[in-house]
This record gives sequence, structure tokens and C-alpha cells, in this order.
Amino acid sequence: MCSICVDSFMFENGERYCHVVNKDTGEPLYYPNLYITTQVRNRSESISTMKVIAGSISLLYRFFMRKNINIDERIQKKLFLAPHEIEDLIEFTSLNFRDGGDGNFRILNVKKPTKYFRITTVANYLEWLCKILLSHAGQENTIKEVMAFINNIKRKRPRNNDKYNMEIEKSLDKAQLDSLFSILSPGGNLNPFKEKVQKRNNLIFLLLHCFGL
Repeated sequence: MCSICVDSFMFENGERYCHVVNKDTGEPLYYPNLYITTQVRNRSESISTMKVIAGSISLLYRFFMRKNINIDERIQKKLFLAPHEIEDLIEFTSLNFRDGGDGNFRILNVKKPTKYFRITTVANYLEWLCKILLSHAGQENTIKEVMAFINNIKRKRPRNNDKYNMEIEKSLDKAQLDSLFSILSPGGNLNPFKEKVQKRNNLIFLLLHCFGL
């Protein structure tokens, strides 16, 4: 059985990125990486946030491979995961994996915040995938079926998680970044730093942003 994992790399311009790949063939998975690019990277999330989200999605596809589930085909036929399959998926998200191996996990479960985040990410991804694959349908009943399926997954999240902030390492959005760099622009009236260090500090913030820190 082949393994699904997250591979990190750096573009020539210095931007750090990651994608979900078939470890045996090295082939990237189309929909997971489309999601990471359009829904995560384009929101200017940090590389660490991207990796955690990609890790949860790779976990989902390892589950599909174990259960021999063709999720694209199932969604197109509106054969969403059955209750027992959702239960199996939730149990799978609890496993404490090591080194990303397909069969390499410990008996101990992960902590509640980790499980909560994994289930939330999986549900958000599957909702997006359903909308992509069923975009031609457009009927109100189809939307209701999709949301019922997604809510059945979200209801399995651990309770009493109000204290957990699962929006880990929330990054600034594009408008906030534009505002920040406008303020830090050397010579700007709003720049809080002394003139002799403005160029240096602007470069430091630029490097921190480029490297996802």
C-alpha cells in the first residue's frame, strides 16, 4: 500500500511551500494541492499553518487508501461517507502517527486540540471538494445533502473546546500586510522606527514574511 505524505520545498524566489504527494511515486495529489494553493496559500497563511493543514489532509487520504475509498467517485455519485465510515475516520484522526508512515502509529491517541483541528480541517476540505465536484448540480437538495454530511463529521469533534484556539498561527491577510508594509516603508510618516534603522527593519519584516515566520 502506498503512502501519502507532505513534502516541503522552496521556490527559486525563496518562498517556502509544501504539497501532498504519493510517497511511492512522488506524484502530487491534485485536489488536496489545489485546496492548499487556493484556500490556504492564497490567504497568506504561514508555512507552518500550511504544513499542519496539509498533514491533516494527507491523513484523510491515507484513511481513504486503507479503506479503498475513491472519494471523488463517491462524491460525484452523492454516495457520501456512511455513519460507520465516519466513525472509522474519526478514530483514525485520533492516532498518533510517527514519521508520516502509512502503518506507523502509536497506540496512544493525540490530544484533544490536535484531534479537533484534524477533524475541522478534514470537514472543511471535504465541504470544498463536494462543492468542486458537484458544482454542476446546483440543486438546493444537493447542498442540503452535502451540509448534512459535513455536519455529521463536525459533530464528532471533541467537546468543551472553547478554550482551544484552533486557528493556529493566524497570519495577516493581504490587506493587513499591505497596511503593515506601508507603515514600515522607509521615510513614511507613520514609521515608528528611527530613520537610520528604517530600511533595516523593513527588510527584516520582509524576510520574516517571505519565510513564513
